[in-house]
Amino acid sequence: MKNQEVGYVIEIENNTAKVKVGRHSDCKNCGGCPGNNSLILNVQNPLGAKVGQKVIFESKKNKMLSSVYIVYIQPIIFTFIGIILGYFIATYIHKSIQTYEIILGSIFFILSLIYIRFIELEAKKDEDNIPIITKILS
Repeated sequence: MKNQEVGYVIEIENNTAKVKVGRHSDCKNCGGCPGNNSLILNVQNPLGAKVGQKVIFESKKNKMLSSVYIVYIQPIIFTFIGIILGYFIATYIHKSIQTYEIILGSIFFILSLIYIRFIELEAKKDEDNIPIITKILS
């Protein structure tokens, strides 16, 4: 599934354009990005759009569900696994259960954040994840 957006090219660099896009209702509801009511995205520029032009670009939405899982659900699951593991280790060695739950829960949470960062870096390398300009309006 593809999502089309309209924006203005504000900068060109090689075959990539920086496009300023007004936030739509989904973005405003999320609140994940700081700033005012516009975003600046890196977009593939195969049509040779120039600075100041209004363009339509497409981004694929096919990975939205897996992204939501990785960013929101996975850290909770990792933390929960760490807490359970901490409980069993503390019980086995007869030490403070809460201490081991907190320590291993925190370690597993940090590991999930490291994994999210790794996935983000891999996603940036994949050109299918980068939006592409499909039409120049003006």
